[in-house]
Amino acid sequence: MTTPSEATKPSERREVGRSALILPVPEAEPLVAEWRARWDPNASLGIPAHITLLFPFLPQDRITSAEVTRLRDLFSQIPEADISLTHTARFDGVLYLAPEPDGFFRDITMRLWAMYPDTPPYGGLYDDMKPHLTVVQSVDEVVLRQAESALSEGLPVAVRPREAWLLLEATDGRWHQHTRMPFRDD
Repeated sequence: MTTPSEATKPSERREVGRSALILPVPEAEPLVAEWRARWDPNASLGIPAHITLLFPFLPQDRITSAEVTRLRDLFSQIPEADISLTHTARFDGVLYLAPEPDGFFRDITMRLWAMYPDTPPYGGLYDDMKPHLTVVQSVDEVVLRQAESALSEGLPVAVRPREAWLLLEATDGRWHQHTRMPFRDD
């Protein structure tokens, strides 16, 4: 069986000064925390259960108070929504929870990308920006099947997104919340 450290060894050194825009999903923590702690290296770097809205975002030296105000204005126009994490799915050694409807997340990502055209989702690596909440990163099929089975028993999870977070990466590789940006509460 592959150990978490073997499954998640970085292939190259990470650049310093990265940022990300995420939607935290605290409602999923009771279901995913144990799996993420062991099998998602991002959990140990301070990143909560989340759905990525835009990563990589701006280099930290470009995040000014004017940019934060611009982001706050955008998110304040987006109404809260009722979403469910309905099922598990996979891609490339990643087991994730899929949100439905996923158009809520796709729309926000497209708005952000339109505002910041030099920051395509995931650096433009993928044709489809499938919204997801990563739980396990492993090439071990046994681990993936065990997690899939255990997680499926706890689904669906009702989620009401209330805010987005701007995260910044520190020089030690850990991520920290910089700004919380609430959605519109109708």
